[in-house]
Amino acid sequence: MSNKNITTIPVKKKYEGAKMVGIYCRVSSTKKDQIKSLAAQISALTNYVALLSGHVLYDTYFDIASGSTLEGRPGFKRLLADCESGQILFVLTKSASRFSRDIVIALQAIQKLATTGVTVHFEAEGIDSNTPDLYTHLTAHLAVAEMEHQSRSENITWGIRSSAEQGTSKIYNQKCLVM
Repeated sequence: MSNKNITTIPVKKKYEGAKMVGIYCRVSSTKKDQIKSLAAQISALTNYVALLSGHVLYDTYFDIASGSTLEGRPGFKRLLADCESGQILFVLTKSASRFSRDIVIALQAIQKLATTGVTVHFEAEGIDSNTPDLYTHLTAHLAVAEMEHQSRSENITWGIRSSAEQGTSKIYNQKCLVM
């Protein structure tokens, strides 16, 4: 029997040393154009991660819900939990308004993630949680988004009310089935 030396070479993990990225996307409704927007967000951000050297996509998180609250946003909550557990070190989202439409919720989430070493990047605004004066920039972007959202909502409500008062609303022409 010969005495052979066997050297074991450890398997190198494929993504060892890579920064794990979580993508967060959100739309407000299940309307066809909103679902197309969600798909476009996911596709664009996935391609963005593929081009980032040293970064690997960990998971994609999304919600079809209002960004004004945390209610009905399981994707956002799961993202925060994965960040807090150390699974993700970099969060990528299309824009500040996709992350949250509420300034307080957005700033609290970013502060919480910063304590765990997670960087949040807002692609449309070109800022991230390491940006000097982040809170000033983010507050301004989110304030504008909130005002636009509120204005759009008021305009839609006004249009519905106005057409109903003038008798031109198509809502009242719909057939109603009674059982």
